Amino acid sequence: MTRFRHKGVATLTCLGLLVLGGCDKTEAPATAVQPEPVEATPPAESGSAQALWASGSQILNQSLSATQALNSAITTLLNTPSEDALLQAQKAWATAAITYQEFNVFAQLQPQNSVLFNTVADNHYRIAAHPIQPGYLDSFGDYQYSGIVHDISMPLNKATLLNQHGMTDLADAALGFYAIEYMLFGYQNTRTIKDYIAHLELTSAHQTHGYQNLEETPNNRRRLLLQLQNDILLEDMRYQADYWQSPALSNEWLTLSPKQHYSVVVHAFKQSASSLLLEVIEAAKSSQQAAGASPDRVTRDRVKMSLSSLKHALPVIPSDARTQLVSALDLALSASASSQPDWHKTVYEQLMVITTANI
Repeated sequence: MTRFRHKGVATLTCLGLLVLGGCDKTEAPATAVQPEPVEATPPAESGSAQALWASGSQILNQSLSATQALNSAITTLLNTPSEDALLQAQKAWATAAITYQEFNVFAQLQPQNSVLFNTVADNHYRIAAHPIQPGYLDSFGDYQYSGIVHDISMPLNKATLLNQHGMTDLADAALGFYAIEYMLFGYQNTRTIKDYIAHLELTSAHQTHGYQNLEETPNNRRRLLLQLQNDILLEDMRYQADYWQSPALSNEWLTLSPKQHYSVVVHAFKQSASSLLLEVIEAAKSSQQAAGASPDRVTRDRVKMSLSSLKHALPVIPSDARTQLVSALDLALSASASSQPDWHKTVYEQLMVITTANI
């Protein structure tokens, strides 16, 4: 069997030990409504490729339902702004974003030169680009006039946002769950409903800042940006679910040979695990810097659902390598679901086992 190693594992090991060695802070309670992961298909050599595809379909159908609920909550927020409406939209966001996170490993199923599978990956970036640069969107820290919201030279419409999304850097995200997260929660979770109250009159203060019409005022641009992001996300999620279940894509997957299935799944599994390893290291570092407060309300749930996503790939991996991976994933999942302050360390250790495994 071929040994796959994450590029720079030694570097990650040193960095991880330095960061995780001091993880003794208490994390703030998460506000996310935690969805239940889709149950992974039991390991089986026969029919494992079909089972993997069916799991992806189930996850996308659940994600579409959660995204529809988010779309409704944001529409309510914009139509009748209130603190309760903002809170409900934040809760709906957490449920939808974490539900979709379980699709992560499926989005990495990219055989070489496959336009069909590349479409899934490209759409995944539109839906779940992460991490993002918050200042690309709106006020950030001391930069009160940064981002698309305050750039009145930029027309706000669907075409513009599609063009701006990842235009110069992958972190320059204008669309997707995590762009919407920043619009709903704001800098360090300081968003209040006053940011979404529509301006109906151009005041002297607006004119002093150089705004010439109501469409240019920050609140009105913020409202329009969120509405556009909301509508585009639902369109993209519907497209992802329909495309995944289309005969063109599913037939291409099912006509691959067992050897090709193995190669594609191992690549996706390794790539997803390595990315998650980096995310856990960054989460631990941010937790220390924040003096015990979680820098991301859903970090733990993102990790848990990413681990659950990895489990869906296991049936395609040969049984002699599967046992070690199942054990490591179960330990990591248990740690991510616990309330222990050092959960990062256990998850990191098990991901190191996974990313250096012989498969």
